[in-house]
Amino acid sequence: MALPVLVLAGVGPGAARPTRPADRGLRVVPDTVTVYGRIGSLGALGDRSPSGQGLARAVVPGFGLPPGWQAHVATMAADGSVLVAGRPDARSPAAGPGPVVGVFDPATNEHTTLTLVGADERSAVIDLEPLGDAVAVLYGSGRRGPLLGRLTRTAGGWRPDPSPVPLRSACPAHGCPAAGDLAVVPGSRDLIVAWPADGGTSGSIVVLRLAGPDAAGRLAVAVRARYPYPRIPDPSAPRADPLRVSPIEVDLDPTAPAGRPRFAIGLDVRRADGQPAPRVVQEFSYDARRRTIEPLSAPLLPGDRVAGPDRRPSDTFFAFGSTVYDRHGNLWVGRTNGLHGGRLAVYPRLAGRAALARPGCAPVAGRPLGEYVSRAGRRVAWGRTCRPDYDILQATEHFGLEGLAIDPATGDVVILALGGVVQVVRPFGSGRAMRFRIGNAVDLGLKLLPLPPGAVRREWLAGVTAGRAWMVSSYFEWSPGTDHWIYSVRLGDLMDPPPVALSDTPGRTVTVQAEQTLTTGTSQRPGLSARSVVDSDAYVAWCSTWISSNDCGHDTLPGDGLFVRDDTGYGHLGGDLTYRIRVPIAGRYRLAYRIATFPNMTHARIEFEAAGQTVTTAVPPLGKWTTLHEPATVDLPAGVHLVRLAPPAGDGGWALNWFGLERL
Repeated sequence: MALPVLVLAGVGPGAARPTRPADRGLRVVPDTVTVYGRIGSLGALGDRSPSGQGLARAVVPGFGLPPGWQAHVATMAADGSVLVAGRPDARSPAAGPGPVVGVFDPATNEHTTLTLVGADERSAVIDLEPLGDAVAVLYGSGRRGPLLGRLTRTAGGWRPDPSPVPLRSACPAHGCPAAGDLAVVPGSRDLIVAWPADGGTSGSIVVLRLAGPDAAGRLAVAVRARYPYPRIPDPSAPRADPLRVSPIEVDLDPTAPAGRPRFAIGLDVRRADGQPAPRVVQEFSYDARRRTIEPLSAPLLPGDRVAGPDRRPSDTFFAFGSTVYDRHGNLWVGRTNGLHGGRLAVYPRLAGRAALARPGCAPVAGRPLGEYVSRAGRRVAWGRTCRPDYDILQATEHFGLEGLAIDPATGDVVILALGGVVQVVRPFGSGRAMRFRIGNAVDLGLKLLPLPPGAVRREWLAGVTAGRAWMVSSYFEWSPGTDHWIYSVRLGDLMDPPPVALSDTPGRTVTVQAEQTLTTGTSQRPGLSARSVVDSDAYVAWCSTWISSNDCGHDTLPGDGLFVRDDTGYGHLGGDLTYRIRVPIAGRYRLAYRIATFPNMTHARIEFEAAGQTVTTAVPPLGKWTTLHEPATVDLPAGVHLVRLAPPAGDGGWALNWFGLERL
């Protein structure tokens, strides 16, 4: 992550505000989804998420940043603490000095606030990054320029270094803007910093060597290597000023040696008038002995184009977004089109090479960077087209990806999408023999939280530890509001969801969300956007509650949730969907479905099988969502059962939001 440099200092002598005994948090029993926030901020959240997973709410005494500060970046420390940096809310005056960092300890349900020193009171921390047992803090201090500091854990709580390090010596020659992102090379004292463009000049990549602290507690940094981006002509307007290329994201390959780390750089590209051009990604290595940064790939685009109104490819290129290397060195890259997402690309390591060091992606000796361009009709964009080996189709249904992370225990790739959807992908195999499972999607229910007028939320992945992904929800910079919330998701439940408990009360119906399925398999087929397109056996799409009386969002849970259909836009065409239920006491149940078909689907049927009983229901050509009641009943013994839903051969085409079982 990137951080503009600021020095963190606690209140008074640089210490965290002590927690009074009366403020100590209450014990929380986590569920599949657990949300933490201040009292009165949890809105309409219930005990289940809109996608059906169990949800626990935890009120944290003293939670939140001081008035006038918004959460805007987060990380997870080695001890499991979640650290949230604040930035000034432009619409609300700060009530106290800053900059600030909130520290939440999930083990004790306690929150403290650190006030940092060494910067202007309205400066913002740009990034936080784990640094061994400490946390590196990068922030901008105004007159002193960017600063680098640390937070360290002591017996008395988290403390900042007494003196941050000015980074003016590391600034690019053209100026000293706030740095964009920072990554810590494991096993070394080297830091890779992405430095954005300043004015009309492109940015650069800088490697710093961190030393100290000395006896007085001071840190020192030295520049080890620098890679400035040259002048890049705008291929769409050759007579215009050059493009402004800004490195804004760094992600490290964990399989590379410490002395020669590999990393991917996300590049924000702007035209001279400030309008965005497609974002590209580029892979590099750093030779610590020779102190050189070497490109392993050209600046790359995925190459496919955004669909137009007629569903045909338009002249607009998809851009590359968030990146992450998995534990085998495979590079995962999300696509973006403004705030909308696209397929999730996977570039595996081939023959032991770096992920992008391959024919068609590697740089051509002697070719200037500005000559790497891609064309579509009358459009031309900077960046060489590099087709991935795999494209995960399911990511297309999510808005733009807010972040990607790796579960160190399983190797699962965690997806956080704009709007608050979490999903995991589990890879198997290597190279061009990879296979995938795709876990349940979780709607965190962010729309059920209080939202100030005119505000728009966004999310950050803080980290993954002990089988749980941690994330923060707050507001876009231009949105009003100062609340934030911390969520955690138990990732194992997304691959192997627990049974849904039915009711033993006569007349009560329990709904099982269609997306909460045990069906996590995928199939692969040759593709155009990638060598292989990966399709989910249980493909899900967003519901909507715009018209709750007839839309798929009309169920017993507030919020949106998702529904199962085919990736082509039609209903589920074939294959089993499996679910797990728990029957408390043996009894009889009546079935219902929230289901939809197109008007021309005249032979759709849905088959229910559980405890040795099968019930087949005809689904009429509806042309809309409806709740379909099945007159036949099923007798279910007490215990846990598997439910299989499937269309009989040739009778698919229904989309399913949920099925319900009413106790008789």
